Amino acid sequence: MKIKKYIARSLKYLLKLVLLFAVLFTIMDLTGTSTLPADNFFAAFFGSMRGQIFTAIVLVWCIYYPKFEFVTRDYCVDMSARRATIMEAMQSLGMNLATEGEDVMIFRSASGLSRLWQMNEDAVEIRKTENGVVISGSRKNVANAMYKIKLYAEREDNE
Repeated sequence: MKIKKYIARSLKYLLKLVLLFAVLFTIMDLTGTSTLPADNFFAAFFGSMRGQIFTAIVLVWCIYYPKFEFVTRDYCVDMSARRATIMEAMQSLGMNLATEGEDVMIFRSASGLSRLWQMNEDAVEIRKTENGVVISGSRKNVANAMYKIKLYAEREDNE
């Protein structure tokens, strides 16, 4: 993975966590369940050892997140012969074909909300190799794609 893309993915994930934390604290403040007052929350949180450790753990997690979340997997399927199967499988996952070349198909989420939640990192790339295909993307999307392609290919073979 290129260093610029890696850093961008880390920063996107950090932003996502900061936004989730802000929403959670806002809800806690509005419902009166927060033990920290809103006016000096940041001073109390980041001034404590617990807050500093939490912040350090979040930063380390964000640095290593892309390494563990984005994967590339080999899969033995003929992309040329199984194009319709791959298309059907990916559409069942709610993904549409965004780009197609001679040796590559890139699928993106059909849902704008899903794309927003994944911070525009929802692409699944299926690239033709001499032994089959290589599927790249987020761990969850790649696993789902491999499962659905296998399921649809087996169904097609049994017909």
